[in-house]
Amino acid sequence: MHAGIAYSDKKDSHSAAKNAAEEAVSQIGSADIVILFSTDYHNQKVVLSTTLEVTNSKVVGCCTAGLITPDGVLNRGVGVCALKGVGAATYLGRTGGWTGGESAGKALRKIKKGTILVFPDGFANEIPDFLRGVYNALGPDYVYLGGGSGDNLMSTE
Repeated sequence: MHAGIAYSDKKDSHSAAKNAAEEAVSQIGSADIVILFSTDYHNQKVVLSTTLEVTNSKVVGCCTAGLITPDGVLNRGVGVCALKGVGAATYLGRTGGWTGGESAGKALRKIKKGTILVFPDGFANEIPDFLRGVYNALGPDYVYLGGGSGDNLMSTE
């Protein structure tokens, strides 16, 4: 596996995403999957569409309150981790308690073992039940990693 990591604190959402994505991918040539983090300062639709366009790969991630970087915590920024040489599957759905978690887990079973990244909405109901449903569907052969995501109630949708 190869990884390229970059971040940008540019004010313009398109420029920040483009800079971070291009730099991360240039470190490894191409990406099988990209992990994207963007602060609530940015227009999330622009950040996602720009990252998809630049990387031409699967993208997972979330909006966060800040990015932890070697330069300190950024309250305005876009971070990209591009991975090459990994099998990847993605699932996007509503948290939906136990049954929602089982649905997510079943959709991710095509990868037989590995790391499951979970970014539930930090304000969603039934997150513990959702996580138990994911685990029930996948079991102990996976490593689970993630955290609550959100835009600090900045969303207009």
